[in-house]
Amino acid sequence: MKKKVFVIIAMVLMVCLVLVGCESYKNAKFDKGDTSAPVLSNGGSVVLQGDYVYFINGYSDYLKTATANWFGNVKKGAVMRIKAGETDMSKAEVIVPKSVMSAAKQTGFSIYGDYIYYVSPSAEEDRSGNVLTDNLQFLRTGLDGQNTAVLLEIENGTSTAYKYAPNGLYYVKDSNLYFKAFAKKYNKKKDGTLIAEGVSATFFPVSETYAGQETLSDAVFYTKATDSAYDYTNELWAYFGGKSIKVIDKNTFTNDPVGDYKNAFSVSVLTSKSEADGSLTLVYTKSYFVGTSSSGTTAGTFAYNFKSAADLEHFDKAKEVQFSTESLSTPYALGINDGLIAVTGSVMTHYANVDGKMNAQAYKDDNGSISAGTVFGYQDGYIYYLNSEVIYRYKADNSGYVEQVGSDKVHGSFIDCELVNVAGKLHLFFFNEDHSDYLYAYNVTDTAKGEWKAFLFGSMTEADAKSEASK
Repeated sequence: MKKKVFVIIAMVLMVCLVLVGCESYKNAKFDKGDTSAPVLSNGGSVVLQGDYVYFINGYSDYLKTATANWFGNVKKGAVMRIKAGETDMSKAEVIVPKSVMSAAKQTGFSIYGDYIYYVSPSAEEDRSGNVLTDNLQFLRTGLDGQNTAVLLEIENGTSTAYKYAPNGLYYVKDSNLYFKAFAKKYNKKKDGTLIAEGVSATFFPVSETYAGQETLSDAVFYTKATDSAYDYTNELWAYFGGKSIKVIDKNTFTNDPVGDYKNAFSVSVLTSKSEADGSLTLVYTKSYFVGTSSSGTTAGTFAYNFKSAADLEHFDKAKEVQFSTESLSTPYALGINDGLIAVTGSVMTHYANVDGKMNAQAYKDDNGSISAGTVFGYQDGYIYYLNSEVIYRYKADNSGYVEQVGSDKVHGSFIDCELVNVAGKLHLFFFNEDHSDYLYAYNVTDTAKGEWKAFLFGSMTEADAKSEASK
């Protein structure tokens, strides 16, 4: 009997090697660093913990062969780390030799406990030898480079909306919201716990800071349609602390949603802001519907500051703040007291609520109103935004010209630009389209006006280095 078992195992191994090969997760062992230190800038391209800066070493795109994305074979797109403040990038270490990317906009990585959590396209092939890049894998690797595991794999899932949180993975599949808890072992084909069915939209706040416990930024918000066929209002729900909470429904703003239809709304979440006091400000639009018409009328853009988990269960309409009568497109939230920055009519505008009255002020310089751009950051009195793949910044007090931050172009289909403090210096990180899509940075703190020069934050492959040298 034992001989037969050994023969079968040997045959399986031979088939594995001959047909598609077997990916191994063996890796060098590294020092974990200070795993008790707070994690900063989670969820993006650069994450800080203790003395180390962890970062994604460039945008790899979909690798053309399965073995190219095998664990151990990847440098471009891998997670590397270097000591904070170290400028010699030859000292950077590859902790996760696997391509970190997907088609979703938020494709960064996070650190919780002793592990780095990330996503990567499948490195398997079908019978015809085609790489299954449409399948998305959710993985973890220890901070010491060990114990890599696939938490979940979703077929045709490259655009899956997801979020890693302190206790597990949230994701949307077939309009259903799931949660898969962190564990010692995983079945990658098994879905997590079903939170909600028939979800119409999901919003994942950015949980940038982790200090050992959940915060309101770790909540997940989602909307569901009402049961009535001709009722176009919806319900806003939150999942936090292990339970689903209904936050807003058609009765929240009126006791008579039929007769008082202008106060029975459909809610659409736009963005959020984690406030300095630990509270969470949620920004959303509200629309109302006349009769059985499916065409909604915009009531405006609003915000609500949730100070605790109890606020999720007890929404107080009197505390809601209205910033605009319009539905603002991709606003950037400064906070419940400071308002929003948004682009309307190709002009960048600051929307605020001053003593209960809405106030909109266009940003201007001596050349006129600042034109369209996507705001990605606000730091030290400057608004940072992207326009035609180039970075700009402007003083929020309207006291200066628009300043172009260098001339390098930003790779537009990967993680957004990020402002991160490293070793006491403010850095602006971006994936550089002009230099093979590697991660570059501007040292904002030490750069004088007009002297912007980006530097490589990472390490190029030998082939890419040769290509850059020949330019």
